[in-house]
Amino acid sequence: MTVPYRNPLHLYRALLRETSYLFHPAAQRFHGQHITWSFRRQQAKEGTVRAKGAQDGLLPFPSKDESQRMRRGRRYLYMLQRANQGYAGAVLNVLKMTFARKGKRRRELLKEIMAPSPADIMAPDQGASSPTRYSQDWRPPAKFTLLLRSQHKLQSFLDARGRIKPQPKVPKKNRWNKPFPKSRIKSMMREWYAKHADTLLPPLEEQEWLGIYKTATDPAMSKWNVPKRRPQGSVPVYASTTALPELLDVGSLASTSPQAVEPQYSTRVGAILRNPHHLTPRYLRRMMARILQNTPTPLASSETGKLAMRWESGIRPRREPSTCTESQKITLFD
Repeated sequence: MTVPYRNPLHLYRALLRETSYLFHPAAQRFHGQHITWSFRRQQAKEGTVRAKGAQDGLLPFPSKDESQRMRRGRRYLYMLQRANQGYAGAVLNVLKMTFARKGKRRRELLKEIMAPSPADIMAPDQGASSPTRYSQDWRPPAKFTLLLRSQHKLQSFLDARGRIKPQPKVPKKNRWNKPFPKSRIKSMMREWYAKHADTLLPPLEEQEWLGIYKTATDPAMSKWNVPKRRPQGSVPVYASTTALPELLDVGSLASTSPQAVEPQYSTRVGAILRNPHHLTPRYLRRMMARILQNTPTPLASSETGKLAMRWESGIRPRREPSTCTESQKITLFD
C-alpha cells in the first residue's frame, strides 16, 4: 500500500511527475498548468502565516482546511495514476477536464455564456428598464437560451445529465388564494437557472472541435503520448550454487513503473473501477469519440446569419446490410 503524501511540496512534485506521463499533449498542458495555478494560489494565501510561524521558531499544525486540501490533492494524484494505468473512468475524467466537459475550464466557458449581452439589457433612454434578476418577467441571456433549446432537441442522444425543462410558470395565486409572493418566484427562478446551468454542455471553438474530431476519427492524425511499459522491479540473479533464502518474497518487491497496477483496492472499489486497459491508440481514439458526443460547436447559419449550435457524434456509422431485391430472393437458394 502506498504511503499518502503529507508534505505539500512532495505532493506537488508527484502530481507534476504523473502529469508528464499522460497520453495526450493537451491533457499534459492543461493539468500541469492547473496544478501549478492551484498550488501557487494557495501558497500566496498561506505564505504569511507560515513565515510568521517560522520566525517564532514554531511551525503551526495543519488546519482542517489544509488537511482537506491535501486530501483533494491526493485524490487528484490517484485519479491521474489510474488514468495512466488505463482505467476507463479515470481516462474519461482526464479528457473531460481537458476539453471543458467538467471542472475549471467548463466554469470559465459558462461564465461567458451566462453573462448578459448588450442586447439583453434595455437602454434607459427607451423608456423601459431591464427586469429584476430572477423576477417573473426576467429571461436568461440569449446565449444561454440558444444553447438550452439546442441541447433540448438532442437530449435523447446525449448521456443522462438530467432532463431539460422549460422555464417554470408562476401561478397568480397560492393555495390560500392570495397573490403569489415575490420571494417564492425568485427562489423558483434561481433554482431552475442553477439546475440547468449545471446541465448545459458549453460549446468549444471550431478549431479545437476539429482537432478533437480528427483525433477521434483519423488514425493518421492521432498524436498520442502512449508510454511504453517499463520492466517491473526484479532481483538480480548471479551464477551461484547457493539457493535463495526462503524468506525472500519476490512478489512483495516494490514496482519501479508508475504505470504498473498495484492490488490496493478492495473488492467493492475494484468492481467500480473495473479492470485497467492497455493504452493503445485505438482505445484512446474511442475515448475521444465519447468526449466528442457531448461537445457542441457555435456555427453561424448560412440562411439567416444567426448563431446556431452544431452537434455531431464524430463516430462513423456502422455498416448495415442492404435490402434484398426480388431477383436476389428468387436466386437466393438455387
